[in-house]
This record gives sequence, C-alpha cells and structure tokens, in this order.
Amino acid sequence: MFNRSYLKSAGQTWKLYLFFLIFPLVGLALVFSALKGAGGEDVNLPIFLLLSGLGLSISGFVLGVLTVKCPKCSSLLLWKAVKEQPHQNWYVWLMGLDKCPVCKNGYGD
Repeated sequence: MFNRSYLKSAGQTWKLYLFFLIFPLVGLALVFSALKGAGGEDVNLPIFLLLSGLGLSISGFVLGVLTVKCPKCSSLLLWKAVKEQPHQNWYVWLMGLDKCPVCKNGYGD
C-alpha cells in the first residue's frame, strides 16, 4: 500500500519512524521512574526521569513535525496530517500521499 508513498520517495520515512520510536522510550522512562519512586529512597531520580520523559516526548513531537516535510516546497507534511485529518486516519493519509498536497510535486518528479 505504501510502496509508492510520496514520503518514501522523498526520503522522509526515517524521520517519521524516529518520531514513532520516541514514544516507547518515553514510556520506558516513565515506567522506570514509577518503579524507582516506589522505593522511596531518592526522590530526585524519579522526578528527573519523569521530566526527562516529558521533555523527550515534547522534543520528539516537535522534531517530527518540523522535519517531515516536502523537499520542494518545505511544507510540514506531518503537521498537515495531524492538524487536518481525523485522529484515526492521519497516518494512512500521510503514507498514502502520492504527491505533495501543497505544491503537487509527485512521486519521481
């Protein structure tokens, strides 16, 4: 289905996958902080891990939104997908693009 995806042909998919990789890492950091906080010895470490996880998730989202873009017109494709498409459909819409929705630069152009 996504073999002729515009993001794949434009070399943008690795950025999208990196965007998705951030969230499991944040989940691990939060679980680790909860487990360390249950011991109750050092309060600073769980707070640090919690804030690190929050910062990592925010920076991962911002990085993904700012870097997944059309190489021709630099429109922010991930932001356009998340902002304008229904929450259950944005990924399929984004990966199903065969051309940029802004400048109409197509697959292989």
